[in-house]
Amino acid sequence: MANLVVPRVNSPAPQTQHTPCQGLLGGFALLNFFMTYMLYSGGTLIGFLSYYAPLAQNNARIYYSLSVVSVIASTSRWVTA
Repeated sequence: MANLVVPRVNSPAPQTQHTPCQGLLGGFALLNFFMTYMLYSGGTLIGFLSYYAPLAQNNARIYYSLSVVSVIASTSRWVTA
């Protein structure tokens, strides 16, 4: 068998592009963590659920929306035409 030589291509590393949604997602996750920790640490489970239950659905919507935009923004630079 002949030796196969693969040429080395010097290509620059892809540039990382951050959208504001990625920062908002991280900040919102941290805020939600501290908010739930502070709410639950001071009282009972019933008191925590009565306060957090109305916020939970909106928080899930925000997480989902920001996650989708962040994933699309981070993977869109790899798609070539």
